Amino acid sequence: MQLAEQTVARRRNAGYQGHYELVRRVASYWLAATMFITLALALVYTYRDPQTMFFMNMVRVAKTHWSVFVAASVMLPMMMYDLVGYGRRFAGPMQRLRNHLDRAARGEEIKPIVIRSDDFWTEMVESMNSVLHRLQELSEQQAGSQGVERPVECAADEHAARELVG
Repeated sequence: MQLAEQTVARRRNAGYQGHYELVRRVASYWLAATMFITLALALVYTYRDPQTMFFMNMVRVAKTHWSVFVAASVMLPMMMYDLVGYGRRFAGPMQRLRNHLDRAARGEEIKPIVIRSDDFWTEMVESMNSVLHRLQELSEQQAGSQGVERPVECAADEHAARELVG
């Protein structure tokens, strides 16, 4: 049971790490876009006034368009917050699906997967619920035919048992 708890903890940390990676990527794209726009504006000013040094045109861009940079800086945290929430609509159902499949592989009671109403992957979750229900029925039939209640065995469990033994 300790291994299962470690696996769950590792997956939970990986989920948070994925959110941090998403935020880091958005911030780096935002920074790259801001730098590109600044450079493009400075090049336009340099083209219009070739006598002025490029660095002075960069300063001119900063002075002229400072309000745009402030607005973009204010928008960045809002975009990140929204993107993380949007990403959870993809990742949440996948995490629930993986957890249910792990429980089914361990032979635990199989319950239907429930996701939030605004999550993505609803069709896949419905299909997986059908598969898990059928698996539960087959497990009960198998246990009934043998007269003993037995959990669903999995090839991965058998392989892991062989690895432990020898």
